[in-house]
Amino acid sequence: MNTVSVKSSLIFFISIGYLAPIQAAIKCWTNDTGIRECSFTVPLKYAGREIQIMNSQGQVIRTIPADKTPEEKKKAAELAKIEAEKKRIKDERRRQDIILLNTFTSVDDIVLSRDAKISAIESIIKISESNQTRQQKILDKYTQRAGNFERKSRKVPDSILKEIENSKNKIKAMDDFIENRKQEKLVIFQKYQHDINRFKELKSLRPR
Repeated sequence: MNTVSVKSSLIFFISIGYLAPIQAAIKCWTNDTGIRECSFTVPLKYAGREIQIMNSQGQVIRTIPADKTPEEKKKAAELAKIEAEKKRIKDERRRQDIILLNTFTSVDDIVLSRDAKISAIESIIKISESNQTRQQKILDKYTQRAGNFERKSRKVPDSILKEIENSKNKIKAMDDFIENRKQEKLVIFQKYQHDINRFKELKSLRPR
């Protein structure tokens, strides 16, 4: 059936509606010139337009939205991504809250756990600093030997130069290791402080 304007065809479609297949319904859309058309089938070129489904009384019973433009699809995808990230953060926070409440029964428990971890790191730092001191003494020893050769205007043996270089590299590595452990202490303290505040919030306790 050819499409015709809605004004001239709606009554006709309604009047013959009983002759159409049981599943057939009147579909209306807007053509390229802005005129609303209706038929039992939608031309392929208008399949992406907004389609209104009408019953035999000429009432709109359902509206099929128009296909989104590439820009609209891109925006919708971006919004969906943002909402998904919000949900992920919310779910992760809920999971962390459950772990927090299942792990500790009081703020004191959290403090004890924090102090134990910080104490362990401080012990590692002390051991590293002691090793660093010993390595510095080794460096001083080889540096002194090298100085003795230089004062006598003699070439410093490669073995001594190698030991000096190795000692400097070890001391530098220890410096980096100690600094990383100090940063780790700070991160642990901040993380536990966050846990304490969140635990109080969850338990409806007044913040200190």
